[in-house]
Amino acid sequence: MYENNATSIHRIEPQERIKMTIKDANRYNVIVTRSAAILFLLGLLTGIYVTMVATGKIEGNIGASLAAHLNGIIGAMILLSLILILPGIKYGHGYKRAMILMFIISNYANWLITLIKSFLQVEGIAIVYNSLSNNIIHVALVILVVIPALTGGTMWAFGIGARQHQVNNVAEDHL
Repeated sequence: MYENNATSIHRIEPQERIKMTIKDANRYNVIVTRSAAILFLLGLLTGIYVTMVATGKIEGNIGASLAAHLNGIIGAMILLSLILILPGIKYGHGYKRAMILMFIISNYANWLITLIKSFLQVEGIAIVYNSLSNNIIHVALVILVVIPALTGGTMWAFGIGARQHQVNNVAEDHL
């Protein structure tokens, strides 16, 4: 593998490639862990809103508020699971970054849009005649939750492969 800098092109030794891979993996772990921790906290804080809706102190849809609460907590667990699967993804760093981004977007959007649904007291499941707020929620769910989640899930399913095992064997030989 070769690296191109401003003055020359030089060969990157296998040990350097391994260090770069470990450095990238650590960066991904920090990004995903931080995103998961923040989403988990938001999910927990949404529990306060749930109790206020359930006791009638605030108007809102109790089902949607509970769903938002659980979306935050479960979404954080889904994000943490990415750390376990990233080493087994056979494609490069750009692919992994895109997959991580799809999961972060879809899980945060799922929490936020469901919370907004509770405030607005709409379903957002389908386009409804004469309900602008419902229709906006529906479109937001499709664009920010469904499409990124399906994209990330597809990337996960088709990204699992043997390439990482070869990298691990190279790493063991050179460490």
